[in-house]
Amino acid sequence: MPILAILLGTFIVVAYILINKSIKKRAYEEAQEELNEEDIIEVVGEKPVKIELLPYGTKCKPVLCKKNEHVFFTVIGWVDHKMTKKADLKFTDITWHKSCPVGRFENAYGVTNTYIAPDAMGYRTIWVRHVPTGISAKTKIKVEA
Repeated sequence: MPILAILLGTFIVVAYILINKSIKKRAYEEAQEELNEEDIIEVVGEKPVKIELLPYGTKCKPVLCKKNEHVFFTVIGWVDHKMTKKADLKFTDITWHKSCPVGRFENAYGVTNTYIAPDAMGYRTIWVRHVPTGISAKTKIKVEA
């Protein structure tokens, strides 16, 4: 009986992972289909080896904002690690993430985005991920009174 429960539990976990992955892939593909030519930001370069999230903040020197303030962020891709040549970045290639459930973004994808700070004070980490390459960049913000 315990073996049957373990097998059933394993099957449920694997099924959940596969279904979740399929849903995320479908959402990404739908977002790519909705793109217009004007949504793609064109710059000189190839695939990025490094991306940068601006404004950049650290724990010692975070990006400061007030409660409910809008903070504008931009992602820049670089073809080289010395950051001398910009890379092409598509709108749907950049996904936005945050360290806690409070606060929100205006968009889930994009080279630029606006973060709306929460009512709660404290430090937050914001990061972006370049989906095709898997590289990411992060910044720290501090929400003040």
